[in-house]
Amino acid sequence: MCGQPAAVPARLALATLLQLAAGLSDRQVTEAIRNRIDWQYVLGLDLTHPGFHHTVLSECHTRLVPGEAEQLLLDALLTLARAQGLLKARGRQRTDSRHT
Repeated sequence: MCGQPAAVPARLALATLLQLAAGLSDRQVTEAIRNRIDWQYVLGLDLTHPGFHHTVLSECHTRLVPGEAEQLLLDALLTLARAQGLLKARGRQRTDSRHT
């Protein structure tokens, strides 16, 4: 067997969402996945998981954009979050941070 193991599409999608939330580059995301236990936990990775190469994220983004699949991904995530009671229509958003 040659080459790298395939990346799980759901993990790539979640890594992309983390990337957008954190405002990181592809390289920074792959570093965070390798070095941050919280990101490994969210992605369901073992602590010894080597992560993946930054070009895997670029290739994922390249496949999503032409078919506007990023919107389908976001819609599916929002639907799931609503079904789980994590989002409510016109609900108040709560934050634990102090207003400055």
